[in-house]
Parts: sequence; C-alpha cells; structure tokens
Amino acid sequence: MLSVLILLTLVVIPVMATIPIATPILPPIFTDLNITPSEIELGTEVTISFTITNIDNQTLVYTVIMQIGELNFPIDVELEANESKTVSRSITQYIPGEYNVTIDSLEGSFTVKHPEITPPPLPPIISNLIITPDELELGDEVTINFDIENYGSQSINYAVDIHIENVNDPPPTWPPYDITMKTWVDLEAYEFKTVFFTITMDDVGDFNVTVAGMTASFMVIPPDPWPVIDDVDPVIIVVDPLEELNSRIDYLNTSLLDLSRKFFLLEAVEELGSKIANMETALETYSNEVDQQIEDLEKDISRLQTSILYACIATAIIAVLGAFLLIKRMN
Repeated sequence: MLSVLILLTLVVIPVMATIPIATPILPPIFTDLNITPSEIELGTEVTISFTITNIDNQTLVYTVIMQIGELNFPIDVELEANESKTVSRSITQYIPGEYNVTIDSLEGSFTVKHPEITPPPLPPIISNLIITPDELELGDEVTINFDIENYGSQSINYAVDIHIENVNDPPPTWPPYDITMKTWVDLEAYEFKTVFFTITMDDVGDFNVTVAGMTASFMVIPPDPWPVIDDVDPVIIVVDPLEELNSRIDYLNTSLLDLSRKFFLLEAVEELGSKIANMETALETYSNEVDQQIEDLEKDISRLQTSILYACIATAIIAVLGAFLLIKRMN
C-alpha cells in the first residue's frame, strides 16, 4: 500500500507542476472625477470626465458604469498593461434638479437650474382722448392726444392704433376716408405720458377718432371763399355775378380734379391687380409645361435603361455562344 502511494506521488507531482495557474486580473483604479460645469441651464450640456488606470501587466477590457441619478450609462474602455486613460462623456439634461454622479468609488454632482419664467408685461392704461380743434378747414392739421400710463414693473414698447373714419352718409369721397394708423410708445416702469399725433386732413366731412375703445369726433369744412375781415369800417361790396360764377366754377373744377385723381389711383390699383393675376396664370402654365417636360424626360430615361438592359443581355448571350463554339472547336 505504501509503495502504491509513493508511486502515485511520483506521478502526480510532476503533472501538477506542468499545469499553468491563472493569475486573476486586477481591477482598474479610478481617479480625477471632473464635472464641468457644476451648474447648467435647462437643455444644455454637462461634461463628465474621469481617469482610469490599469495596474495589471495584462491588457484590460473593462465596462465602466457611470450612474447619473437613477440612470446607468455603460462605457467600454480598453487599456494596455499599466496604461492610464482619461474618459469623457457629455450629456444634455432637460429636467431641472440636482443629479448625483457615481463612477466606481468616485462621487460628484451637478445641478440643472429651473428656467426663469418672466411674466408678460401688463398692458398700459390709455385715457383722456382729446381732439384739437374739433372743427377745421380742408388742408389744416388736427391734433389727437391721449394719456398712457404703464402700471407694470417692466419697461415696454407699446403699439397704439388710431382709427379715423368718415361717418357721413353718403360719404363725400369714394372710397370713404377710413384709415388706421399705428404709433409706438416707449414707457419705463410706472411711467406716465401724454402722446400727441398730428395729421393734415385732405377730405371734408364729419370724422370719428377711436383709440383704445374711446371715441371723439371732429369736422372738416371747405375753406370759406369769402373771408370775414374784422375791425374795419363796413363797406358795400358790389359783386359781379359773372365773377362769382367763375369763382364757383373754379372751385368745382378743383374738386372734380381731386376726385378724378382718386379715381385714377383706384383704376391703377385695379390694373395692377389684373397684371398680377395674369402673371400668376402665366407662372402656373409654365409650371405645368415644366412638369410635362420632366415627365417626358423620365419616360425617355426609362426607355433608354430598358434598351441598355436588352443590349447587355444580347451581349451576354453572344459571349456565351462564342465561348460554346470555341470550346466545341477545341474538342
């Protein structure tokens, strides 16, 4: 029995000496966790970097788990023996809050700031609409003024609509006088202003002015052909009926000339609209022709491709027949 044990010992020990023993791979070392920037705006990038070092004498392929909040991001890193490498990743966060970053034993954090929500500015208060004068002659200026006050804590640039409309029925001119003008007012926080707007009136009649729901009115009258002279002794003026008739005819001619100019402008606008419509029709026709040419070209290309395919097939058949005949002759 003892001799058997000695024999087994002599056989097993040399065999075990020839079996290689696998050395376990040492895990890498993590250092230098850097998070830049530490505070970001919503929807911007944060960059996370760290250094990983292979302390073993063997090549190492290692999967690093980068944990950001509740999420894990695997990163595959390959390191040669005793190599150090800096690994960097950039991510974008769309949810505000503080996020903890863990990589092996390294820990850090960054913050995603809540967006600043600026409330829209309050509209100003407009009041005290005044028209000066309330009666004027044709060609004179009328002044529209109103008060405007900013009750908000922000400076604003506010557009005020001023609507002027002839309210005579029927209107003295055609098309009726009806315009909307816009004036921009700059107001600092809590500032009060009186705004003045002046316009020269070239139409007669009764007019309404509307600003921010307020309405005021004024009247434009034709100029008096016979001005009143004050502070002089009364004199008797003998008016020649023919001269008066000529004066009234001149006034009517002036009015008709003004009316004809406005009709001419209206006709010019209508003619321009007609030309635009003709251009659109021509452009549509040209577009249809181009589409048809493209379609014909595509058909020609398809036919050409088919012809080329048939030619290739015929060439291949001829080549096969030639090879067959050559082989047959050689046999």
